[in-house]
Amino acid sequence: MIKILYVDYKYSNRLPLIVGLFKSMIEKENLSEDFWIQAKSTSSIGTQDLSTDFITDQLHQMHMKISDFEISKIMQDDFRIFDFIIAMDQHQFKLVKKQAGIYRDKIYMLTDIDLKTKGQSAVDLGNDEQNQKLVKMLNHLLHLWVEMFKENKLLHFIDLEDYLIKEKPYFLQNPQYVYWDLEEKRFQIRESAPDDVIDSYEAFYEVEEQNEN
Repeated sequence: MIKILYVDYKYSNRLPLIVGLFKSMIEKENLSEDFWIQAKSTSSIGTQDLSTDFITDQLHQMHMKISDFEISKIMQDDFRIFDFIIAMDQHQFKLVKKQAGIYRDKIYMLTDIDLKTKGQSAVDLGNDEQNQKLVKMLNHLLHLWVEMFKENKLLHFIDLEDYLIKEKPYFLQNPQYVYWDLEEKRFQIRESAPDDVIDSYEAFYEVEEQNEN
């Protein structure tokens, strides 16, 4: 099970939103049992601080409610427990990186998954335009995180820098010939796939199977 902790500032409304979106996304991929998702703040916080009409509406669309989220202050032991600690902006990133000690390599920014946004802070909530921009941004980035975990066979420890600069396997560059098998939790190749795509697919999983043995 991959343990992910999202971190944001006190009174942030983004935490229940990002956790809700991520849980909804992995549920559709049949990956809920493979992840443990939590959210914490860099200072004390209660869920009563998080309720806004926009957040309530967004969670309702995902069949969730604000009371589903208990967001407390990040503790020192969290750095040991979680595999990925993902901060929403530069300020939170610097704070948790400073506290993490020997676990500094577990700290990321949400935007680090995309070379185009790497190092940028997530959009904050505000007016309707900002809110919709945030939801669009979160959906895009969370999709990339999920794809990254899938491509790395749901491993606990992934070198994100290496993943971003490494060329994708050829078969994944041709998504029309590939689909994610919800039961097997791995990519499968379609019958229409050409030989070069099949060769790439077989080589990818042959290497993975050798690593497992």
